[in-house]
This record gives sequence, C-alpha cells and structure tokens, in this order.
Amino acid sequence: MNKKIPVIAAIVTILCFVFVAIGEKSGALQGLNDSFYQCVSTFINPALTALFTVLSVIGEWYIYALVALVLIIIPKTRFHYGIFSFVGVGVACVMDYILKAIVAIPRPDIHRLITESGNGFPSGHAMYGTTFFCILLGIYICETKKMSTKIIYSLLATLFMLVMGISRVYLGVHYLGDIIGGYLAGITISSVFLLLYIAYGDAIVALYRKMVDKRKK
Repeated sequence: MNKKIPVIAAIVTILCFVFVAIGEKSGALQGLNDSFYQCVSTFINPALTALFTVLSVIGEWYIYALVALVLIIIPKTRFHYGIFSFVGVGVACVMDYILKAIVAIPRPDIHRLITESGNGFPSGHAMYGTTFFCILLGIYICETKKMSTKIIYSLLATLFMLVMGISRVYLGVHYLGDIIGGYLAGITISSVFLLLYIAYGDAIVALYRKMVDKRKK
C-alpha cells in the first residue's frame, strides 16, 4: 500500500468530520437525521430490538479490545494485527471521550429502546468498529496478494459496520450524523495507524520483540 493512501484518507476524513460536526451543531442536518430515524423506526419490533441490543453489546470497545488481545496471544498475529489493533482501539476510546466533550452534541431526545448516557456525537460504536476493522483490513491488504479474500473480508466488515450504525439509530441513541461522524473519525485514526505500519511497522515490531526478550531474561 502506498503511503499516500492513508495520508489522503486521513486528511479527507478530518475535513468531512469537521463539516458533519458543524452541520450537526448548527442543526443543518436535523432534517436528514429525523427523516432517517422515521424510516428506520417503521421496522421496530421485539425481535429486531433484541437482536440490535445484543449487537450493541458486541460493538462495545472492550469486545474489540478483547479480540485484539486474543490476536496478541496468538504468535502468528501478535506483532502486526494484535498490537496495532489493540492500541488503535485504545486511541479510539480516548478520542471518543475527547470529541464528545468538545463538540458536546446531546443524544436524540426520542423513543430510546436502550439506556445510554453522555453526548452523542460522534458515535463511539461506529468509531471503535471502524478503527478496529480498518486497521486489520489495511494490514491484511498490505500482507496478502489474494484479491478475492481482500474483497470478501472488506465487504463483510463494511456490512457489519453498516448494520451496527443502523442499529444505533434504530435503538434511538444516535442520529445518523453521529454515526457518520464515528465512521469518519474511525477512518482517520486507522489511517494514522496504517501510515505508521507502512513506514515503521518492521521497526516497531522489532522494538516490541526486544522489550519482550528483555523481560523474559
């Protein structure tokens, strides 16, 4: 992967994030948010609510962190996928807290199907998942030549995150703009980590191995 790709992705998503944040803060996107919720809310039923409630639990930051820890435990995935995805999720958690405090846009005041606290923009679920999957996919694309698996994994991750985003709006805890903001922030964070991986991946892995070897001695 060319270094320019994550750099361009980071710049574009930062600009788009600012645009969406301004739109949310000013109320310019409220009509779109309301229309999307009205569309999604027509599908509300007990079975779908139960499914999306479980999906929200799966989309918590600690689930992604747990998966990343498993990747760290496995020797084959430890030094690339595990380390980068674990730290990436950690950064996403910190940025979620900071951005929500700075932008300070409250959650929707509508029919909530689950209980959530704090501000709504950007969506943490969207940010955590996008960061996690984009880092893993980016590294996989760098290390694998098989195009078919790249496409399949990318489509599956994209589908999962789209459903995750829709579920948060369905449950009444986020606006569409919150979800888009989370996606954009996640792409920005993962782009930075992919740039680090491309530029310094081997050096970072070597340093980590050296630290581990010292602890063993």
